[in-house]
Amino acid sequence: IKTKEDLTINIYAGINTGEQIKISGKGGKGVNGGQNGDLYIEINVQKDPNFERNGDDISIKVPIDFIEATLGTTIEVPTVYGNTCELKIPAGIQPGTILKMRERGVKNERTGRVGNQFVHLDIRTPQNLSKKQKELLNEFKKDDKDNFFSKFMKNFKK
Repeated sequence: IKTKEDLTINIYAGINTGEQIKISGKGGKGVNGGQNGDLYIEINVQKDPNFERNGDDISIKVPIDFIEATLGTTIEVPTVYGNTCELKIPAGIQPGTILKMRERGVKNERTGRVGNQFVHLDIRTPQNLSKKQKELLNEFKKDDKDNFFSKFMKNFKK
């Protein structure tokens, strides 16, 4: 005899794809009138458009402009918990730098460990500069005696 039953299941925070929840006594009927078996529910966590999960750690890509990267700043970074946390961006940070926010990841219910959140900085360069902005940047370039390209080219001059 097939029956339908609605169940309320508590899914703990931080559960991951592939993990199972066991509900005792809600499986198939036992043999020869024995106890019912157990029901196992396998979890499939949907992907988030902003966050990427790797075990208990979380990654997010955050855009900043090249002026913030050059001068340094403090930004608000979203977390998986729906709030934001301040993150200090040091002056002169380079593209590809990954900053760690300790214990802002997922709490592992088995170990009690809280993962980290890694912030991948996406340093943006402006595309449409005003005439004044171009002049200021050219002035900066002239004042920069130790510019990167000059240092690079010194390696090739004999």
